[in-house]
Amino acid sequence: MVQQRSFKNYVNTHQFNKISDAVENFVPNNIGELNLWTKSNIIDIDNLDEERVFFDEMKIEFVFVNGDALTNDIEFDVVVSGEVYFTEAGRHDDDYDSCTNWFRLNCTATINGGLSNFTIHSVEPYDKKKNRFERKLSDSLVPIISSDDYEYEAQQFLNLYFPDALIVPQMIDPRLIAEKMGLTIVYKEITEDMSVFGQIFFHDTVVDGELIKAKTILVDDRIALVRGLGALNNTILHECFHWHKHRLAFELVRLYNPVLSKIDTTIEEFSEINETSMSPTDWMELQAQSLTPKILMPRKMFKQEAELKMRELAAESGDSLGYIKGTIEHLATYFGVSKQSAKIRMVELGYEEAIGALNFIDKQYVPAHIWKRGAISSNQTYSIGLVDATIQMLVNPVLQQNPTSYIYVESHICLNLPEYVERDIFGKIGLTEYARHHMNECCLSFTLSLKHDSKDEDYVFRCILNRDENSSLTFNVAFSADANLDVIEQSQQMKKDQKGLKQVLNEIAPLSFGDAFKVLMKYPPKTTVEQLAESSGLSDKTIQRMRNGEAVVIQSIVAMCIGLHLHPDISTEMLQKLGYTLGPAVEIHMIYKTLLCNCNTMTIEECNELLTNADFEPLTKAEV
Repeated sequence: MVQQRSFKNYVNTHQFNKISDAVENFVPNNIGELNLWTKSNIIDIDNLDEERVFFDEMKIEFVFVNGDALTNDIEFDVVVSGEVYFTEAGRHDDDYDSCTNWFRLNCTATINGGLSNFTIHSVEPYDKKKNRFERKLSDSLVPIISSDDYEYEAQQFLNLYFPDALIVPQMIDPRLIAEKMGLTIVYKEITEDMSVFGQIFFHDTVVDGELIKAKTILVDDRIALVRGLGALNNTILHECFHWHKHRLAFELVRLYNPVLSKIDTTIEEFSEINETSMSPTDWMELQAQSLTPKILMPRKMFKQEAELKMRELAAESGDSLGYIKGTIEHLATYFGVSKQSAKIRMVELGYEEAIGALNFIDKQYVPAHIWKRGAISSNQTYSIGLVDATIQMLVNPVLQQNPTSYIYVESHICLNLPEYVERDIFGKIGLTEYARHHMNECCLSFTLSLKHDSKDEDYVFRCILNRDENSSLTFNVAFSADANLDVIEQSQQMKKDQKGLKQVLNEIAPLSFGDAFKVLMKYPPKTTVEQLAESSGLSDKTIQRMRNGEAVVIQSIVAMCIGLHLHPDISTEMLQKLGYTLGPAVEIHMIYKTLLCNCNTMTIEECNELLTNADFEPLTKAEV
């Protein structure tokens, strides 16, 4: 279903004469209901010859289709315009005047391989203020559903097919819903690469020599194993929703393309959709993707279970970070959905603290974190990847002024202060518990937008929340100084408090690279070649070559700076002594600059992990 089809055009092509005849019959018999006026002032509008009033030049302007249809029998209003011609009583010439009038025709028909049983029930003058249908279908017969109506639509679906889920919190079995809808589920491999999870067949068709009957849902039998029970439940219900809401759109396309038989569901992912160029199929997929989780997790029952579990876990631990993560995991199991879906549903229903849980950046788990309620908006975050952090170091004047005041840790750009950053018992650097509970106090926030034109704030918000280990979403990252005033003020004070740096720079400035390297190794705490080999991942031989002033690759110099935990200004000085300048012309050089400026207190293993997770080569190999 890749090509848009118009119901209005189909009606115009196949029912024009019947509609025109109905209006032509209505006009002379209902002159008192018409809105007539004269253009020429030749005709006395109050003295018309009622035998010579007629309608012509009809044009179908709109077709409004009732969105409450649950079968192939549809109700719709056809709005037409045309000229009403009239003349004055007693005139014996052919002087006619005319004016444009609009009419509404209420119709019904059955759409099933054609538009059969077409019936016009009434004709009346069109009043644009009169809205006969509360819910409508688009010209492609796709339901028009605003995001504000999603909860209502989910509730209506459950009222029809699984009403108990609105009374008691429970896992909804999509198989029972499919059975109640008269649908048959068949499990089989659909595509070799699993790019299609499910298909719904609206008509009999032959696939790979096998007859697939109408009302069949094909589900890839590997889903549960690869993506879990939540993905399986989501896929089945997704296809059920297509049958419930999108049959008419499918039937319309079949009027133009009779061989069409199915709708495909691709991998459950927040696909990058541009609303300005969305096809009817795009809208149907967006509706199914948006409504399916709300059906599986009904608003009232989901909140009831969430509150119960949060109180239980809070009584056990008292730590909001711990019980939020535990609540999400419980809800995912309880309602048979993925953890990411349960998290998104919690946030939708007002649990802002769930935003910082179960996130993955650069394939790495980001420890749970929270902030003061209302500190950031729905399209902002404290978590960005290494490449985005590097770009911010390049273009962000705040970071350029005070680069040493910040450290890139756990996918956050955080103030490099002991109350916010620490090492665990294994020596791995990370945020303190205090920092994870007060992100707005110590970390910079960034505004995210999808890398395509999307004006749907709810859609963008769900994409941001969907940054799990399987997500391939990409975002534009923007920084606002006004949104980070408290953190910036602290960083400026940190810059004033720096001591001793100028002394070291003055000492090594006139020295060669090798001599300067030897001086730095003697600074407290004094570092031996063996110790530096361990902390930098470099071999003893490479370190000795560097002490002798011999040329080495830039990766080794960066690894040396990380191993010695050098101040960024000192690292820059050492690189320049061998002719290296880390500028924006080379992408990896900017990545190295970020490591030296914002990760210089990390271990070489942590820096290598950051690089490989962002698909860059490590500074040193494990075997070195």
